[in-house]
Amino acid sequence: MRSSGLRVLIALVALSVVAMLVGAAPVAAQQPGVPFARIMAARAPVYAGPGLGFWQLGALRQDVITPITGVSADRLFWKSDTPIGTGYLRAQDVIVSSPETVPVVDPGPIGTVTTGALNVRIGPGIGAAVVGGLRQGAQFFIIGRQPDGSWLEIRSGVGRGWVKASLTSAGGEGGAGGQVPPSTDGPAAIINTAFLNVRSGPATFYTKVGTLPGGSRVPIVGKTADGQWLLIEAGFGRGWINLRYVLTQNYFGSAPVVGVGESGVTPGLEARTRTTVNLRSGPGIGFPSLGQLTLGVYLNVRGQSPDGAWWFVDSPAGQGWINKTVVRTAGDFSGAPVVNP
Repeated sequence: MRSSGLRVLIALVALSVVAMLVGAAPVAAQQPGVPFARIMAARAPVYAGPGLGFWQLGALRQDVITPITGVSADRLFWKSDTPIGTGYLRAQDVIVSSPETVPVVDPGPIGTVTTGALNVRIGPGIGAAVVGGLRQGAQFFIIGRQPDGSWLEIRSGVGRGWVKASLTSAGGEGGAGGQVPPSTDGPAAIINTAFLNVRSGPATFYTKVGTLPGGSRVPIVGKTADGQWLLIEAGFGRGWINLRYVLTQNYFGSAPVVGVGESGVTPGLEARTRTTVNLRSGPGIGFPSLGQLTLGVYLNVRGQSPDGAWWFVDSPAGQGWINKTVVRTAGDFSGAPVVNP
């Protein structure tokens, strides 16, 4: 008797395994007053979303009954809490009871891969590791985006990750990505030194617009073409910091390239005295001295004299004129405006 019972148990287990292998699913319980669908096809795929490009959760066998909770706007897919998870059934595979009572459901913003293949990455940038790939025509849910819309955070058959928006149907003007708020996990920089000067342009010869203490976390909103300087948003406004002095989060080089004139920061140029010098009231040694500046004083250059020989500066002693030969500058100062005394 014991061996006979064991044989029966083994047979039942074998039948269960076979059912799983062929994609069969148990019959869902019919709930009174709730619309239901009866599977008419020999095998009805259950899609994650209302489209053939979505990944499949599995399939239901013929005559399975499952509750219906919604219908897609085009009425081509029925949403159902099936025995293998909540998903969508093709209208052609089922017969639905009381279809007129089923509400239209909004699946949220979705997108489609428009290129031959698309990498899904762990972060919004080409420097981020690849977690999987999607083929052309694959569909996905959009759950976040970069502030500039260039990268989308998605949920797809390979899991959650980021894709380049321009390679999807949501990347163009009016794409679905515009309906999604910027991700709260946007790119950020963490100051990795005791303090860091924030400058008006992407070089050390630009004036300081503020200072951030070590450990400060600030959003990254842009970068230079070589990626060595980051445009950030601080409490005192925007400014530029050098990449070497920070740690980054969710960045992966994904910030847009921003020129100095597009950054929203008024650029200033910085000079430094080479020796003890006179700050004068006009661009010439005949003008009275307003005071002396010692070696190594930093100056904010506002402009130059019409003859190009003197700088008009902000200094600890106030505004005035200093001969160019007694200050040290770095970078391109050719764009400094002409100031008439």
